[in-house]
Order: sequence, then C-alpha cells, then structure tokens
Amino acid sequence: GPCFARALIQKELMQHEDYFFQVDSHFRFVPSWDEVLLQQLAACPSSRPVLTSLQSSYELPRDHQPGDLDTVIISKRDTMTILCADKFGNDCAGQDDAFLRIRSRVCRTNFGHIPPPALFWTARFHFSRAEAARECPYDPYRDYIFFGEEISMAARLFTCGWDLFNPTKTIG
Repeated sequence: GPCFARALIQKELMQHEDYFFQVDSHFRFVPSWDEVLLQQLAACPSSRPVLTSLQSSYELPRDHQPGDLDTVIISKRDTMTILCADKFGNDCAGQDDAFLRIRSRVCRTNFGHIPPPALFWTARFHFSRAEAARECPYDPYRDYIFFGEEISMAARLFTCGWDLFNPTKTIG
C-alpha cells in the first residue's frame, strides 16, 4: 500500500535534504514552481509550516496520444483553492465506510501572499522543511491503508506542532 511504500522511501532515500515534497504522479507544474513553493512556505505565519493542497486541474489536448510530448494545459484560474470537508462515506453511495471526504473549493477571499490555515492535510501535495517528514514519518505498519492515511497524518503533524496551510498560488 502507499503508506508502506512512502515509509520505505522516507527511510531509505531521505538523507540530509532541506525540504520534503510529496505529490501525486499525475501532477503538472507551473514555471518556476520551486521558487513559488519556497516563497509560499516563507510567507506562512508559523515557524513550522506545511503547505498542503489539491491544486488546480489540467487538461491534455483532445488529440493527445500516449507517448506524445506532454502539452498539458494547466488551469488559468488565478483564484486559490482551499481544502474543505465534503461528506461522509455511506453505503447508499457505494462507499463502505464512514470516513470524511475532503475536496478543494475555489476560495473567493483574497489572502494576498499569506497562506491561510488549512483544516485538512492531503497526501497529494505536501511541502515543508524536511524536519516535518523526519518528525512525522509514514507509519510502515499501515501496510494496506489507502483511505484514512490523511486523517492520521494530519493529526500526527498537528500533535508534533506543525501547522497546515493552503498555498495562495498555483503550483501545478
């Protein structure tokens, strides 16, 4: 499962990096994304910030064929997205659990360049100083957990003193 794989990556591959960045494999980046991330992290009103987000959507051209040059079109939307509660799973919707689902929503408030606090954490996008991953590594004994890791990690980060924030800029 992903928790075991991520725990193994952190244990075997992390060394003396200054930062930790985890994203989904289907992520597409905007130009200068690395500079934007560093600026966003520095603008967080916390000494222990974690940026987390679902970020914007993208589209492949209709005529795209596997193996072609990636000519993805990233959303041009300038508004930021924030993580919000969506709904609880239920049997009627074909979900056999009662976990809270999260989703992103367009935020109509302008926070300027200061990232606002996030209520949730997502494994799809985490950027922080590497100490966050060293202090709150993935639990290797959650072998087959896929759904529920985000709730667990949010609680673990929070209880270790890390603060969650939504980026105000599109990274990808």
